[in-house]
Amino acid sequence: MARPSSVTAGGRLTAHLLLFAFFVLAVFPMVWMTFTGMKTREEFTRSIWAPPGGLRLDSFRAILSEPGFRRYYVNNAIVTLGAIALTLAVSAPAAFALGCLRFRGEKTVSIVIVAGLILPVHVTLIPLLKLLGGIGLYDTLSGLIMVHAAFSIPVSVVILRAFFHEIPPAIPDAARVDGCSTIQILLHIMLPLARPALFTVGVFLFVNIWNEFVFALTFLTSPEKKTLPLGLMEFAESHGTDVVSSCAAMTLGAAPLMIVYFLAQKHIVRGLTAGAVSG
Repeated sequence: MARPSSVTAGGRLTAHLLLFAFFVLAVFPMVWMTFTGMKTREEFTRSIWAPPGGLRLDSFRAILSEPGFRRYYVNNAIVTLGAIALTLAVSAPAAFALGCLRFRGEKTVSIVIVAGLILPVHVTLIPLLKLLGGIGLYDTLSGLIMVHAAFSIPVSVVILRAFFHEIPPAIPDAARVDGCSTIQILLHIMLPLARPALFTVGVFLFVNIWNEFVFALTFLTSPEKKTLPLGLMEFAESHGTDVVSSCAAMTLGAAPLMIVYFLAQKHIVRGLTAGAVSG
C-alpha cells in the first residue's frame, strides 16, 4: 500500500518541478527586461545579467515624457477597449441564442461561427484592405476596431455559449412564466449570471488585442493613429543600439498586460471552466 503513495508523491514533485521550470521560463524575460530598463548604459555594458544598482526610473520617465509614446498608448487603449465592447455586445446575444434557444438554422450558424476560428488571419488582409478602403474606414481607429471585433466574435461566442448552455433551463422558463420577454431574460437574468464568463472573455481579448501587430501595420498609416506595437517598433528603430531605453519602452508596453493578467487569473480559470462540465 505504501508504493502507490510514494509514486503519487514522486509524480506530484515532478509536476511541481515542471511547473516551476515553466514559471521561470515565462517570468524571466519580463524580469530581465524590467531590470535592464532600470540600468544605466554603463551598468548594461559591464554586465547584461547583473541586477541594476538601484531603483532608477529615469529611462521610464523619459519615454513617458515623449508625446508620441503617450499618443500610441491612448490609441492602443481606444482600439482595445472599443473592440472588446463591440465584441461582447455582439457575442453575448449570439451565445445566448445558440446556448439557450432553439431555432431553424441553429446548426448552420454554429458551423459558420466555428469556421471563423480556423480562418487564417493573413489570408484576409488584402480583402479587408480593399473593404476598409471602399467604405472609408482605412487608416482609422474605427476600422481597426471593427476588424478586431470580427475576428474576436467566434471564440467569444464559443466560450459564452458553453456557459449559457450550462445554466439550468428552469431559470429562463420561470422568467417566461412571469411574463418576461426574451430580451428581458437576456438583459436582467442571463447576463448577470454570465459575469464570470464575460469577464474571462474580456481579459482574453484584452491580452490578444493589446499586443496585435499585423492588423495595425496593415490598416494604419498616419503617425497620429498608430497603436503601441507600431510605436514600439519605431522606437526600437530610432534608438538603435540603446538597449536600456528599448527595454524600458517594452516594459511600459507590457505592464498593462501583466497587471490585468495577474489580477484576473483566478477569474479567467473560473470562467473558462464554468461551462466545461456538463450536467
